[in-house]
Amino acid sequence: MSIFVGASQLAISKMTWKIGNEPNHPIPIPNETLLAGFGPFVSAICWIQTIFCYSGVLFDEEPYQPLVVRFQSTIFSDTLWEHPRLIAAWALPEIKGVPKNEVLTFLQEGTNRFPREWRFRLTWAEYVLDAHDLDSTVALDSAAKILLPLSTIDAKVPQYARDLAFTLLHKSGKPEEAMSLLLKTYEEVNDPLVRLQFRGKIGDLLLRNHVPLGSDSADFMDGIAALLETKDPADHALADHLLTDLVDTSKRESALASARRLADQYKSFRTASP
Repeated sequence: MSIFVGASQLAISKMTWKIGNEPNHPIPIPNETLLAGFGPFVSAICWIQTIFCYSGVLFDEEPYQPLVVRFQSTIFSDTLWEHPRLIAAWALPEIKGVPKNEVLTFLQEGTNRFPREWRFRLTWAEYVLDAHDLDSTVALDSAAKILLPLSTIDAKVPQYARDLAFTLLHKSGKPEEAMSLLLKTYEEVNDPLVRLQFRGKIGDLLLRNHVPLGSDSADFMDGIAALLETKDPADHALADHLLTDLVDTSKRESALASARRLADQYKSFRTASP
């Protein structure tokens, strides 16, 4: 039944979908329940119409609203195809007058629908950073939070995407929050190599905030690594608390004393080990 009903819906839609995209001509949105099962065949037709519409908006200054609808139609026609949402998020910001929420909708829905497609988060973060209505600190902080899950979703995520997340954390202007986010993500990572890279980023964050550990730095970081690698939640809590206090200038003095004790303890332990 759904095949014949869906075919009828498509036939009606094709009668009213004109490549010219006349402003006064209504464009129906296909029923998702009818078209979702058709997959690549219907979505290919929708996609061709979307490309024609995009060229009209881009070169002939036609209104953008029909283009948004055509992107949505392609998405509805094949809900397993991630590219229409992603390309919509790439194309729409280049068109004058497109509201910010239109782009964010494609990015947010794409991120939720395809969590392992890292390009959604990367594009979303870039869009936030380019937003002129956000304070730079807020934009950096928001982009960092968007990107940070890339460190845990899939081992195939390119290293530069992870590095960008941590670079934004460093620049966010909120070192305590940056450290907390970094440690929280560290706890969620199982890959030993990625965890090693994370520990390097912890050291980078301490260095960037001018934490004066001096000659104790290496022993301190080894001690922190030992605490973070244990299965004892109390050890993890101690490391989290100490690292967060070290980047907080109001708590740094007392935290430095604790950090140096940890460095001395680890140095003594290492010396005593055979």
